[in-house]
Amino acid sequence: MKPTTKFIILFTLAIFHAAALRAEHVVNPKASLIDVRARQAELRNNQDFRVSMAVNAQPMCSVKRLVAAPPSPMVIKPYYLSGSSGPTDPEAIAQMNVYNDFEKRITAGMNRYVALGDEGEAQCAQRQIDEFAKGGALLSFSFKVYPQTLYQVEWTLSSAAITESVLMNDRNLDQAMVKRDIAWMNQVAQKMIQGDKEYGVLNNHHYWTGLAAVAVGVVSSDDSLFTWGVNVFRSAVNQLNSAGAFPLEMSRSELAIHYDGFALQALIPLAEFAERQGVNLYAYRSPTGKSISDAMNFFASAVADPSVVNSFQSAPQKLDPDNSDFFSFAEFYARRFGSQMPSSMRRMLRRPNYSSRIGGSTTVLAAPLVTPR
Repeated sequence: MKPTTKFIILFTLAIFHAAALRAEHVVNPKASLIDVRARQAELRNNQDFRVSMAVNAQPMCSVKRLVAAPPSPMVIKPYYLSGSSGPTDPEAIAQMNVYNDFEKRITAGMNRYVALGDEGEAQCAQRQIDEFAKGGALLSFSFKVYPQTLYQVEWTLSSAAITESVLMNDRNLDQAMVKRDIAWMNQVAQKMIQGDKEYGVLNNHHYWTGLAAVAVGVVSSDDSLFTWGVNVFRSAVNQLNSAGAFPLEMSRSELAIHYDGFALQALIPLAEFAERQGVNLYAYRSPTGKSISDAMNFFASAVADPSVVNSFQSAPQKLDPDNSDFFSFAEFYARRFGSQMPSSMRRMLRRPNYSSRIGGSTTVLAAPLVTPR
């Protein structure tokens, strides 16, 4: 481990433990990262072409095959063949498919519930979540043997809890099923956090555990999970360097910008959940005066001109801006800050955006009905 990296980790651990002394409370367990009823009303009167594209493209949960709970314990090989960048392992990708299919199916049903008020699709999504819950999915993993399993847990749990936070607003769901599924999510979250603490990874994966913890904390009215996740956000902002970049993501060779954005993909939805519980994380500033807006501005500038990372990373950057996942989190930020966004960031909103890990079609969930120009 490089001395500078070791210093960052030790410094961040100190900040995180100090921040963890601050307790937060869930005030409304049915408050998703969006106002579900208000969004449904907005979409009934939508005239924004880009949002209409996203609504019309929504797949149906009910036409997708039920995804059976995967066998335990979880086995997922490292995503990269060597190190933390470069060629990926096809076998690892194949092992992840069952979780990806689960995320896509539950978010499909939830998105159609938001966009079209389709309660049958909401019920389909809930039954799919229940399939994993009854099968004890995500509960048996060894991150010491297969680190990728912990990463998969944080992503899939984020997807499930975000989906549940929306579905809870449908009063016609089977409430016994909902209760059982939320209890399962809480159990997974507790095991995930223990794994995160033992593993000690403080890069974007730590932020994803924060998002999952906050989302589960809200739906299960668990103040300890909610507090833990909120303080993960604060510790992430505390890591920002003078440019507004996440140092541990800048170490990721040709994927530095990619992983800088991947960090934001977890942190922006986390902030939205917190806002709905009365905790303004967008206003939070680090001891050096940085906020999450500095991270957003750096990412936007790096996408527009990758050379801005040259002082942190010499490798030519590999970007995939045409992937709908790449800018998915920007929909939430645009809804809140709109015209205050840099022009390069507004260009992120020229087509629908999607990520199954943060709710599927983020354009359906959060896009302004008049796209910022």
